[in-house]
Amino acid sequence: METNNKKELQGMIKELQDKINELQDMIEAILLAIPREREAHEYYANAYREATSEASRKMYSYLAEQETLHETTLRKRLDELQQELVETKIKLELERMKLKGERGG
Repeated sequence: METNNKKELQGMIKELQDKINELQDMIEAILLAIPREREAHEYYANAYREATSEASRKMYSYLAEQETLHETTLRKRLDELQQELVETKIKLELERMKLKGERGG
């Protein structure tokens, strides 16, 4: 019976390690995307200032706003993923402690 529990714990540990890797990859992708959203916002804001027609200014203003919204969305998701990463790391450590107890120290 102890062996089954040990295998279950090892399986859970592997799943948690995989989840941590996945979360870290997603966090990295978002961290790369945020500056690009800022750069795009600046591009459209500059284009707005240089635009000669009202229609162009309206379009560039809209696009700049969209980039700001994208950044806000990414930052919110980043916070969620970072929180999930912390929680998953805690779960992993708890499972490792259980496994250590199964091994007898």
